[in-house]
Amino acid sequence: MKNQRKGTRVTQALRREWLRRYQEGETPKEIAKSEEADPRTVRKQIALAQQNLELVEARAHVLRNALERHYEDLCRFASELKAAFYLPTTLGSAAGGLSDYHLQNPLLAALQEHLPRSPLWRDIASWDEARQAYPTSVQDLTKRIRREVTAAGGFSEAAGMPDITRLYEAVEDDFGYHMLAVLRGEKGIVITGGSKGVAEIRFRRTELLGLPQKKQARLASLLIKAQEWDEFKALTEAIKRLNQARKAISLEADTIALRRVLAGRCRYCPF
Repeated sequence: MKNQRKGTRVTQALRREWLRRYQEGETPKEIAKSEEADPRTVRKQIALAQQNLELVEARAHVLRNALERHYEDLCRFASELKAAFYLPTTLGSAAGGLSDYHLQNPLLAALQEHLPRSPLWRDIASWDEARQAYPTSVQDLTKRIRREVTAAGGFSEAAGMPDITRLYEAVEDDFGYHMLAVLRGEKGIVITGGSKGVAEIRFRRTELLGLPQKKQARLASLLIKAQEWDEFKALTEAIKRLNQARKAISLEADTIALRRVLAGRCRYCPF
């Protein structure tokens, strides 16, 4: 660099070198003297190098902010995915899953591109498979409930008895509520030993609360026995599969959200 002459083209590397020396305390005049260059050229090139540096830093700042927001969007969407998978609370309600909002959201495709080998996609597939099988177990159980209520006899003829269709619906609702609550590890409907060994139950539906005490006790005994039915065991297995998939999805979604930084790239990455 000692042989640098006036009018010689200044390279980008030399420009950066002059800026470094200037930042370390040398004056443009001192740099020009050591480089045998025009001081005005040195000043101009130092200013240009500073502008380029500031532009690079500004671009890096913009890209860093854009990337952070991109990761935030993906992590938030992962948390939304977790919330979409929930267990049914009654026999008449459906299990959760991906809605049109999730399926049509470009963030789903972005997350899949970033994490194509994530166990999240396998777990969602397991959930979908279990969810498709769940309605069949519900239908089989509700049919069994109706058969058992009919076989118990005496309900449609009882004084003040509600319409038999409403009775079926009420029994299915309360039985289903209790069974699903038990499968979730919750208390469900309260069942006690009652007086003289007769089971008592605190029903939720008014149609059942209005039944004579002996009729309520008969239904309570039936509900206790129902947990030994093959149809209930099939429902138990369906809920078990759903719950296993739900826990796996929740764990992986939490891992994605808490890492805050995702591997790989997607079409929406800012660089």
